[in-house]
Amino acid sequence: MLKDQWDEIMQAAVAGCLENMAFMEVFPAEPDAAEPENPVWDSLLVLEPTQGEFRLAMSRALLNEIAANVYGFDTAITERQTADLLAELLNTIVGRFMAGILPMEPFKLGIPERGTSGWPPLEPGAIHWHFTVEEHALSIIASGAPMLKLCQS
Repeated sequence: MLKDQWDEIMQAAVAGCLENMAFMEVFPAEPDAAEPENPVWDSLLVLEPTQGEFRLAMSRALLNEIAANVYGFDTAITERQTADLLAELLNTIVGRFMAGILPMEPFKLGIPERGTSGWPPLEPGAIHWHFTVEEHALSIIASGAPMLKLCQS
């Protein structure tokens, strides 16, 4: 698969997830030099049939907006609920993406893990997708040489 195909599959995965779960529109965005204020992120390992890692990063404000859409605007939302929501978003997006790039192969994912403070580190060679959701930045980062080789085949 080529990088352009991966871009289309990731766009569809992110858009489908956020439009279905939170009724929010997703648009591709150019890389932005400024990182969002108060970022939150999770990481998820791909274990089979190849190895790799995905990170989903966004501002706390965007995560709170998504949570309000999912749980209801009149609901008091806990930190645990927003953490679970971020993990579920990442899991859903990566599942859709993997099904798109390997449609005939079963895959196995790890358990989402909460990122540390600040923006996720970027490894050399990682693929970085940028999106805009409700005027907020959202990023997906894919890394791991075995998985990234699939993009070059």
